[in-house]
Amino acid sequence: MICIAVEMLAKAGKEAALQQALEELAALSRQEPGCIMYLVHRGVDAPQRFFLYEQYRDNAAVEAHRVAGHYHQYAEELIPTLVADRKLDLWEMAG
Repeated sequence: MICIAVEMLAKAGKEAALQQALEELAALSRQEPGCIMYLVHRGVDAPQRFFLYEQYRDNAAVEAHRVAGHYHQYAEELIPTLVADRKLDLWEMAG
């Protein structure tokens, strides 16, 4: 299993738009056959901060996610216009 953890900081005034885009991307991504989980979190004390937690069956499922049309539309085109900073970490289940 592959896990993707993403931290994002919304541009000032773009928090609601980013949340909507992330929720739409999550809903579409959850429909992918290799997607196990896709959760969007928002900071309680820092509502401009977002955290995504994604799980995919394997590397092939991650690659399928990254070439999906909705990934291109949201993750490569829309979301970068709403984000001031982004950090992505890829994890593999140990054991």
